[in-house]
Amino acid sequence: MHPRKLLGLAAGTLLTLTLAACGGGGGGGGASFPLIAPAAPSTPAPTYKISGTAAYGHPVAGQTVQVQDATGKVCASTTTASDGSYSMDTTACAAGSAAVFLAGYTTPAGAPLEAVAIPPQGTPVIDGVVNVDPLTTMLAYAAAGLVLDTSAPADNAHVLALLSKVSAAQYQQARTSLLIAPLLQVLQSTYGVSTNGFDPTTSTFAADGQGLDAFFDAYLFTATPTSVQLQAPGSIGPLVLVTLPTTAGGGSAVTSTTAYNIGGTVSGLSPGDSVTLLLNGGHAFTTNANGNFTFPTPVAGNYSVTVGTQPAGKICTVSNGTGAGITASVSNIGVTCSAITYTVGGTVAGLTGTLMLQNNGADTKTVSANGAFTFATPVAWHGSSNVTVNTQPAGQTCTVTNGTQSNLAANVTNVNVTCSTNTYTIGGTVSGLTGTLALQNNGADTLVVNANGSFTFSTPVAWSSTYNVTVNTQPVGQTCTVTNGAGANVAVNVTNVSVACALTPQPVFVYVPDYGNNRVLGYRVDTATGVHTTIPGSPFAAGTDDRWVASATTPGGTFLYATNQATNNISAYSVNQSTGTLTALTGSPFAGGAQPGSITVNPAGTFAYVANRQGANVSAYRIDQTTGALTEITGSPFAAGVIPIRIAINSAGTFAYVANQNGGNVSGYSINQSTGALTEITGSPFATAGSPYSVAVNPAGTFAYVANFEGSISGFSINPSTGALTPLTGSPFTGSYTAAGWQAITVNPAGTFVYASTGNANGHNGPVVVFSIDADTGALTNVPADSYLDGSGVFYTTFDSTGGLAYVGSFINITVALAHVDPLTGALTSFAGSPFNVGARPYNLAVVKPSP
Repeated sequence: MHPRKLLGLAAGTLLTLTLAACGGGGGGGGASFPLIAPAAPSTPAPTYKISGTAAYGHPVAGQTVQVQDATGKVCASTTTASDGSYSMDTTACAAGSAAVFLAGYTTPAGAPLEAVAIPPQGTPVIDGVVNVDPLTTMLAYAAAGLVLDTSAPADNAHVLALLSKVSAAQYQQARTSLLIAPLLQVLQSTYGVSTNGFDPTTSTFAADGQGLDAFFDAYLFTATPTSVQLQAPGSIGPLVLVTLPTTAGGGSAVTSTTAYNIGGTVSGLSPGDSVTLLLNGGHAFTTNANGNFTFPTPVAGNYSVTVGTQPAGKICTVSNGTGAGITASVSNIGVTCSAITYTVGGTVAGLTGTLMLQNNGADTKTVSANGAFTFATPVAWHGSSNVTVNTQPAGQTCTVTNGTQSNLAANVTNVNVTCSTNTYTIGGTVSGLTGTLALQNNGADTLVVNANGSFTFSTPVAWSSTYNVTVNTQPVGQTCTVTNGAGANVAVNVTNVSVACALTPQPVFVYVPDYGNNRVLGYRVDTATGVHTTIPGSPFAAGTDDRWVASATTPGGTFLYATNQATNNISAYSVNQSTGTLTALTGSPFAGGAQPGSITVNPAGTFAYVANRQGANVSAYRIDQTTGALTEITGSPFAAGVIPIRIAINSAGTFAYVANQNGGNVSGYSINQSTGALTEITGSPFATAGSPYSVAVNPAGTFAYVANFEGSISGFSINPSTGALTPLTGSPFTGSYTAAGWQAITVNPAGTFVYASTGNANGHNGPVVVFSIDADTGALTNVPADSYLDGSGVFYTTFDSTGGLAYVGSFINITVALAHVDPLTGALTSFAGSPFNVGARPYNLAVVKPSP
């Protein structure tokens, strides 16, 4: 039976090979050595460097290699040489893992080339050998746990963010898994060995010529202190060859393709002539005869055939002399020799740096100025030319046209090389935005952003230039801060500018009617932190059983009104814009109707309307724009339904709607813009699906929603001319909470969500529930996951003007909550320390913003 070697993979950092014999016994030896030696020097050098080779089947020359450290900064950069090699100083890189990648380069399949450097323990920055090729790219993804992802990482930062969770042992295991993958494929496809969970160190092995034994009989393993090789039968080169580092910190070179013969045809030689050809700069091969030739040394991956020594008096030209990623032997290389030769050249335009060209993979020509150029080595008669860019100028991309020509019979002068300066886009991400933000780059190129997510400026910047992203216009009620916003020497697209938006710290005054205690409570609330304090002078005296408060801002100041249900009047106050303190107006309290309930002020702040619960009507008042005093409007009170309870006015101030609690309907009115008088709309009252406790109109004035006590929402479309209500298709709408006790309803300022105060099995103490609004039909869809303050008896919810903050009054728990609003889901999330106790059962609350 054939001798063979058994590959064993030790967990962690060791790759162990064990030599075994099969058949009637036998012995063998084994050796173990590190796949990657992670040990750091005992004393770090004063500077740190990495070097390596960039390759994709062949050297990737003239490309920018960059290092992005764990902070997201590009901390080192250089350009690969003609053989793909590079070296750079990494002393400026931060501690931790780093991505090493070819900036702006992708393979023909569109894949990036990148690697990940994990510094030895104790080393502050990366140092050593890091190759950049498809294998290292797979290793980077595997080490970051991305091998099962359906798509590649969006950028290097994605990989780096995950690497912090990867241990050194896991990284080594990722490398080991990739190295053994070709072996497992052969085991399964050829020898029927199940590779599910296969581990050569523990899987059963029997010397019976079957399964694993048959595999090791056919495939020869060899191992030295510096290499491991699996040799496939009948092949020229190795199936897998791993060349291990000889010093700590060195890198491993991996070949996983079979080597192939390289050859072609020579023509044009005369008796006595000879030509020496080179393969990949070496492996010299001399021939003195025309016809077929083959280099004695096979190669894997890539090849480049050039002329080492020309025949006397002649020039030999190589065609088809280069290739990459080969999967079969090559036999189409042409070597044409002739005493008649022609020069190859052309013109360069747009160049600003230094460009290196090659003809037929050799004869490098350095060009530093625009104009004509000619290669030093001519081309044989009937030979061919293939002009390519060997090294791009810094910050430019040069393109060759008319570069490939064959059967030459004249000098070539029409090769055109056009160079253009590289440009790069500037962008990043915005988070926390609830309004409209305007950004600028370099003081211009204004970009308006209306949503969270990625952004990119429309005007790119030139290579090696600078960028400076700033906020041109802040969104209303928010302050946005830019990080990673400035940079210089741009050489890649910038995607890591971060713009974080947060509520602008601004105090508000919150007023709560203390029903039963005949007073109004006042609080100063910080909208950035949620911290609250009592307003000086609070509580403020009111009438008996004050139930509802509303504010109005006029040219004369800001005023607050509280309806006193038992004394049938309205207390009125001026609001001190500095302290929030309330001072009773001259003439306060003002006469009201029978049991005044809620009070609503029109958007212009000129009229106030009060629903009189036992009067079955609505009182209307003109607000004095200087003093805030109330004067009842001629014709007031205006008839309504049975127990009118809440009033809603559209944003244009042209229509008013009153929920009649025991009438099972909503009264609709048009508002006289001059007098404030109400005129009932034709068709009013409009029937609801239960006992309406609250009504709300969306900001566009196109839909109205009514909270029915029995656990549903009646939805209506609004006729824009008459104000008449028409039930929406699907109305009434229900949600995950169906118990009776629904008290209030409101629409957020964006008109995208409805918030309803619900009941549950325990009575009037359900949560605030959220419904999304169909922008076209007005139909509501409950968002079951978005409920807030269950069991607290939420009776009222209102928003600030931006819609980013909600204020919620809880009747059962006697608290007020300040909450962030998710603009995408409508969900409410309490500030730290919220909700806070207010010592009163808030049927509603009023929020007043101090003047700037």
